[in-house]
Amino acid sequence: MSSCSRCRNEERKCVVDKAKSKRYSEYTRAGQKYDVEIPLLDLLEEEALSLAELEQRKLLAKREDDMTRRGLRFLEELDATKEAERVTKEREGQEGD
Repeated sequence: MSSCSRCRNEERKCVVDKAKSKRYSEYTRAGQKYDVEIPLLDLLEEEALSLAELEQRKLLAKREDDMTRRGLRFLEELDATKEAERVTKEREGQEGD
């Protein structure tokens, strides 16, 4: 979402979602054409956020599956279990040396 040029020029706060609205009351009253342009940087940031959110959801789904498989109910329990496993492996590695 970005501001329209009229509000930008008049230094007014305005947020327009072009996908939801083809008309904007400020333009309608003034008899002007609606002109919101979404800068490329805004589009790239939005896409990056979408990708980051997708990755985060995949990670959470993986952790949820791991919790279910282990019979755990909370992420904290999973973290503690994995830490205990890491420490155990580390100790076993030291004993084998």
